[in-house]
Order: sequence, then C-alpha cells, then structure tokens
Amino acid sequence: MGTDAHSKEAKMTKWINVKDELGKNCGVRYRKHETRKHGVIADKYYTIRFQVNGKRIEEAYGWASSGISEKMAIAKAAELKAKARAGDQSYRLQHEREAVKQIELEESQKGSVDRLFRTYIEDLKSHGKKSWKEVERALLTGKYAAVETLGRNIKAKDITSKQLQSLLKETYRRGPSMASHLRVYLHSAFNFGIMREHDYTRSAQDVTFDLVANPVAAIPKDSKSEKIVNRVLTPEELKIVWHEANQPAIQLILATGGQRVMEVLHAQRTEFDLDAGLWTIPAERVKNGREHVVPLTDMAKEIVSANKSKYLHLFPNATRLSDPRELPSLGRAITRFCKRVEMEHWTPRDLRRTVRTMLADKQVPSYLLNIHFNHGKQEVGEKHYDRSLHLAEKLEVMGVWEKELIGSAF
Repeated sequence: MGTDAHSKEAKMTKWINVKDELGKNCGVRYRKHETRKHGVIADKYYTIRFQVNGKRIEEAYGWASSGISEKMAIAKAAELKAKARAGDQSYRLQHEREAVKQIELEESQKGSVDRLFRTYIEDLKSHGKKSWKEVERALLTGKYAAVETLGRNIKAKDITSKQLQSLLKETYRRGPSMASHLRVYLHSAFNFGIMREHDYTRSAQDVTFDLVANPVAAIPKDSKSEKIVNRVLTPEELKIVWHEANQPAIQLILATGGQRVMEVLHAQRTEFDLDAGLWTIPAERVKNGREHVVPLTDMAKEIVSANKSKYLHLFPNATRLSDPRELPSLGRAITRFCKRVEMEHWTPRDLRRTVRTMLADKQVPSYLLNIHFNHGKQEVGEKHYDRSLHLAEKLEVMGVWEKELIGSAF
C-alpha cells in the first residue's frame, strides 16, 4: 500500500501559484495529476490561500474534474479575503461546508409524501375515526394508491397542484366518485400537515413537512359527484336487487333494516348470536361510539347461516382475506349490476335512506327510527345516563320493516 501511495504522489506535480495579469498571486494554487481523471486524463487540484491577522490559512477547494475552475477558485479566494477583512467569521470554507451540511440535514428532516400520509392516518386512528382504513387504502396500500403515483420519497412540500391534478384525472377515468373521495383525502392530509406544523400545543416534531399552502386547494371540486343524492329505491327495484344482484352483503343491509354499510361489511362472525336472534355491534365499530344491538329477522338469520366463510369477517376482502371487504368493492359491484339490468345508478348508502323513507311512509315515529338506526342522541341526559338496549322498540320497528321487505322482495 505504501508503494501505491508513493506512486500516486509521484504523479502529482509541484504546486503552481495562479497569478493575475500583473504577476501578483491571486491566493490560489494547484497541483496537476497526470492521469487521475478516468485513469488517463490529467486533473488539477485547487487550494485557496490567504492571511488573517498575520496567520496563513490554506483550504482545499477541489478538483477540476468536480467542476472547479481556475476562475471559480480566484472568485472564491477574493470572497473569503473580503469576509476576513470585514471581520465576518464565516471566512473559512469549513464554515460554508458546515452550513451546507446543516441545510442538507434540515432538508432531510422535511417529511416525504409517504411520511405525511402515514402520519395523517395514524392521527385518524388515534382519534377513533372509522374511515382510516378507507383513507389508508386510497393513499397508501390500495392497487392505485396515491403515494405510488406521487412518489413515496418525494418531499411533501415539493408536490404541485399539477401533479395532483394529473393523479385525480387518472382516478376520474376509473370512477368520478373515486376521484371525488381521493381529492377529499388528499386535501385533508395536506391540511393536517400544515396544521401540525404550526400547532403550538404539540411537542417538538422529529420530522417537519415545511408546507405553507395546500396544493389540493387549487383543484376545483367535482360538484356533480359531490352533490347530495336523494336516491330512494322503489319496491320494484328492491325486488330486482334482492334477487338479481347476487350480493349477500346487500341482502344483509336490507334484512337488518338498513344498518350502516360499513358496520355490515366489517361484521365479524362472533358478533352474531343466531339462537338469541341478536347482532351486537361493538362500540369501536359504531359511528357514535356506542354498542348497538340489532334484533335479527328470520331473513337476516338465514343470510348469516348461509354464509360459509371460514374467516374472521362475514365478508372478507377478496385479496387480503384477514381484512374485511371495503366500500369501494361493493360500490363497483353495484355499478356493474345497474349497468347489467339497466337500472338508475344507486350507492350502498342509498339502501339505508330507502329503508328509512319506507318506514317513515308507514308512520313509524321519528324517535323509534332514531333508535332503530342508532342515530346519535342530542339530549345530555340520554347521552350520559340512557344505557337501555331499547330492544322492545327495535323489535317493533324491525317487525314493520320485515313485512315491508317481504312485500317488496317476494
């Protein structure tokens, strides 16, 4: 190894001082290496020299092959000399390099798109938001996850409205409703990043996103897709849906009197007691955070009994069998069904609206409907002290609905 080092040293020329037109040293000198560049081409190594308070300082500046030119070296020497004369303590190249390293460190701590999305979803989970899985699928884990298109390691602050527009346009081709939902998720994620950055109640963060504006804000909403739809299926349509859609999940939504779609899709086998005729939805899966006990009609019990799934969930995910089926999957199945039978399009949530409308038409009082549909109660006393299961009231409503469904579907 000593021979190699001696050989490399031998290839370097003696120091050569760079002089100006008057023959005065410019504070730059260099040595040549005969074959350093690519092993065959000569290279130059520059240093900068000057004095501060009578003390000579010499700093390595770099190789010509790295982009350093004689002109650049002379300019840098003049700059450092001027700083030294002015008493500026950053006259050393070392100071510049440390400043660059600090900038690079700060830049590396600015969060990526992947980090922003993950942090946002963790926040949703920590606040008990039931939608976190759907958001996670759209942003991180799904087949068309936004993070894959935008780039996982791209800084969140570098994402532009144009990039997001392109992503949403591609999603729109697969389904306007999907694009509308994705826009909402993206807007919320970037808003979260901005608010998190400036929240004075939070402890210091190890990662910052350096967001000053939400890039989604510049993209207009698709008002056509986002408008409130008041689609109520007719009894004739319900009959077609029941017999021809071939979707047990839809049948169970109807047979349980229009319970929430996600509560049905994520239902677990252990929640059903067919002997007692009850479905107990645990508080952590209920929108208002309160356990909901649903009396089961004979039709509902038949659907659950006929389901031979051996997995945790009654309706497992087609690709991740340990997970439940998600709303977009059912939505796509409904879209295909509507096209096949030439029916006006409807969504899974329209089933709940349909049931409530039909029950209201049968003069079922609003307070009973609120109990049946497990709507949040507003009165303070009821909120804190009413722990009744209201099974009698629920059975009353379910009896009305079972007759109505049988009349519509059979």
